[in-house]
Amino acid sequence: MDPEAIQTYVYPAQISRRDYQFDMARNALLTNSLVCLPTGLGKTLIAAVVMYNYYRWFPTGKIIFMAPTRPLVDQQMSACHTVVGIPASDTIVLMGSTKKDDSGSRRDFWREKRLFFCTPHTVANDLESGDLDAKQIVCVVVDEAHHARGQYASAEVLRLLHERKVRFRLLALTATPGQGLDEVQKVVETLRIGRIDFRSDQDPDVSRYTHKREMTVEKVKPDQAMSHVQDMLCELLRPCCAQLVNMGALGEAGFRMLTFIKNKATNGASRVEPPAWFTLQSAQQAIYRNQHQTAMELSKAYELLLKYGAKSAYDYIDKRGRDKSNTLVHRSDPVSVELVDLIRSMSSNGAHHSPKLDRLTSILKQHFRDATADTRVIIFTSYRESVKDIVQALREVPAGEDTACKIKVAEFVGQGDTGATGKKRAPGATSRGTKGQTQKEQKQTLDDFRAGTLNTLVATSIGEEGLDIPSVDLIFFFDVVDTIRAIQRMGRTGRARDGKVVILATEGKEYAKFTSEQKKYETLMTCLRMPETHFRLDKKCPRIVPDGVTP
Repeated sequence: MDPEAIQTYVYPAQISRRDYQFDMARNALLTNSLVCLPTGLGKTLIAAVVMYNYYRWFPTGKIIFMAPTRPLVDQQMSACHTVVGIPASDTIVLMGSTKKDDSGSRRDFWREKRLFFCTPHTVANDLESGDLDAKQIVCVVVDEAHHARGQYASAEVLRLLHERKVRFRLLALTATPGQGLDEVQKVVETLRIGRIDFRSDQDPDVSRYTHKREMTVEKVKPDQAMSHVQDMLCELLRPCCAQLVNMGALGEAGFRMLTFIKNKATNGASRVEPPAWFTLQSAQQAIYRNQHQTAMELSKAYELLLKYGAKSAYDYIDKRGRDKSNTLVHRSDPVSVELVDLIRSMSSNGAHHSPKLDRLTSILKQHFRDATADTRVIIFTSYRESVKDIVQALREVPAGEDTACKIKVAEFVGQGDTGATGKKRAPGATSRGTKGQTQKEQKQTLDDFRAGTLNTLVATSIGEEGLDIPSVDLIFFFDVVDTIRAIQRMGRTGRARDGKVVILATEGKEYAKFTSEQKKYETLMTCLRMPETHFRLDKKCPRIVPDGVTP
């Protein structure tokens, strides 16, 4: 420790001072802090201030910044250098792919450098191997800190450090720390948080730095053909669920299905939808496996049909039919045969039997007719298979009377390949799935989007977290997601100028989920404003700075 340097702390004078950033940074110097700020409001500056001062105060100490992906790691290192001018000679990016030294380790990197930007997996692996001497660590910053619980690598890093009784300052950054009080408490306990600093874009000291963001919810009604297919799926699903419930194979989940099983209505608002597919996973007896798998398939097909359209539903049941023998496409009963034929026919008609895609295309035409040439749009979808369908539909929209400029669209997805189920595909497997993008392809896509070569991205969850994508005017949710992901998605707009968010929600269960998630977030915000009342904060955070010294 440098006894002279620790008497003061440095805050960048060249950057316009925002009181909330200044206060959060000062607090984070002296206690383990969870900083919750909307995307684009300066969490990185707070991290840079804390890291730089610990770099000054502890001349031999190691400071680590952890982010979940390589693009985020690179972005954060660049931003920290810009904010406080941390010497490049003392800084390094370490990843699993970083070339090791002659001894086959990264020990020399950890020994020679002082500021490290890494993925959590890299830090955990090097702590386990002994390449990283834990006792030298004085400060750790955890980006996207809502992941720091359970089996996530960031949580493992913290467990390893605490097991070794390392004294260090911890700063956690996130836009939303969890979906509810229990999740936030788990993050608090994992990171040993002593203070929560929360702001939303509605707070007076933050709102002056934000732009207007309008949110609308488009309730999408299934057309007559889709409603008929839904009813047929329910007709097939009810006896499966009834048998599983009668056999006691579903445990407590069975009670939640009774309304659905007993309801025979097949039209209008009286239709009772099946429970979400994951509630069926508790059937464990081998004797019931066939009914269980059938119920899973039917329920998943129902979910895909409502959220993403007939093509996604058909790709799913077709893929299962090619992989397994006892599936919907192999059944010979009249209802199953008619159902498969209907979904196949609907899937070949594209947007004509995808009300969401039809609504999306209509709204985008209007947007591009009214917008300036520098407009940018991002469409988020959770289901990888739907990405290519959306991209294909938008590429077919001609520039002309309907649009002032051509919709120049591309996908932005993760690195893993998927099968037609949307899940990661095994090496060598064949399917109608999608090919992932390499990091180089991802970077090129973002560069083209910033430059205007592209004006529309269709993105999976990789586009939700942290990446610096400024000046997005319009965000679409092609599906309803949980609170954390919704906040991450909305944070992509309203940063450099006013923006708009459009949420497409199918009438019924999906729309109900949206209203439920909104209420949950409002409750969570109230609790985060009074953290001492609602969370068990760590009152024994190490001060790190000596007693009697207040920089």
